[in-house]
Amino acid sequence: FLAAWAHEALALAFLRLGDAQRAVGLARSAIALAERQRSEDQQGRYRATLGLALVEEGALEAGLDELRVACDTLERLGATEEAVRARLLQAQALHRAGLEAEALHLLLVTLEGGCETDQQRLLPLQVPGLMALLKRAAEQNVGGERFAGLVGEVRMLTKRAHRVRGQHRQAQPPHQPVFRFYGFGIGRVERDGDPIPSTAWESLKACHLLFYLLSYPSRTREQIGADLWPDLRPNRLPGTFHNTKYRLQQALGMNPIVYEGGLYRIAEELNYWFDVEAFERLVRQAQRSSPAKAARYFSRAVDLYTGDFLQECYDEWCIARREKLQWQFLEAVHSLSEWLMGRGRFERATEILERGLETDHLREDFHRQLMRVYALLGRPEEALAHYRRCCRILEKELGVEPAPETQALIRRIRRGELGPAGGPSPGEKERRKKG
Repeated sequence: FLAAWAHEALALAFLRLGDAQRAVGLARSAIALAERQRSEDQQGRYRATLGLALVEEGALEAGLDELRVACDTLERLGATEEAVRARLLQAQALHRAGLEAEALHLLLVTLEGGCETDQQRLLPLQVPGLMALLKRAAEQNVGGERFAGLVGEVRMLTKRAHRVRGQHRQAQPPHQPVFRFYGFGIGRVERDGDPIPSTAWESLKACHLLFYLLSYPSRTREQIGADLWPDLRPNRLPGTFHNTKYRLQQALGMNPIVYEGGLYRIAEELNYWFDVEAFERLVRQAQRSSPAKAARYFSRAVDLYTGDFLQECYDEWCIARREKLQWQFLEAVHSLSEWLMGRGRFERATEILERGLETDHLREDFHRQLMRVYALLGRPEEALAHYRRCCRILEKELGVEPAPETQALIRRIRRGELGPAGGPSPGEKERRKKG
């Protein structure tokens, strides 16, 4: 709990310093630590902080999504004070995004219905940048004299806080590094926002040992040896394993592995964010959510998948993990593209389907969906061009023709039966006029 709290406190500090990138990393680490503690209310709080940090970083849509999830979670849990804070962070994010009218309305509704006067005085000290929004509300005469008086009271409290802080300065606690582990694509690691160069590992096995234990926690040395060094003689395993573990420790600048009860695992107190762990969590959340929320979770999961898992590793343990993650990604693409097309968001559907085909270009259902999207956008020539591309791929890779349903779809497109909003194509409309 204290580690997560400290990470969020640092994230808020970096936000005040204008370093949104570091704030995002720290907020994500706080969320990961809260998830391990199974603390939903803390997750909600830290998601609100992450949402504001993402908005400050320029990721407006992702940030507002995080804030909406945080507000929903905290209100569902009955965490009133945290829900008020989350809504005020949302108002601050809207203000930063230039949506002033929405921000001021949310500010007014939240302060009128969600908190007592004493809490109102303290909120600007807890919510970065809220003071500027309060001043703007006072200038616009939103809420009458209420915000003008609150601004004056907060200024007085702030001065007192600065005096107390000066009297009770304490030494900073030892710095705990924050790690970001990226397993999608080529495996890489960042420490406090700085990439660890490949030369620091000395051996790829040291890097792969880290990702192995992140993927398969609590393993005996013999299990690790069988997976990472299947051809190694048993009498050489202890030395090889401990040498590799030492190289991992040197690369990270600390020992991330603990040995307990005959098993090796990643230390629980290690402060890290792991893209694969985040991806799988989003997929699980999508699977138990309503269609609209599931689409948001799937969209974030797809964005995290920047390539197949550890592309540089060909060990059997890694191939099995890679195939499972690839299957989850392709299922997310399928579900998300269906939802997007059902709501007429064809451009985003095109982007998602192309991502799916980059991973598995033999997915004929994705090819069909893309042809359908182009037709519904009124671009039948692109649909026909994509059909030819599909034919070439299937012939080259499998020596087969497209499936009957693919051929039936392209015949409909050629006849002009499929156009924008499900109607005929522009060409078919013109032919009907002439007829």
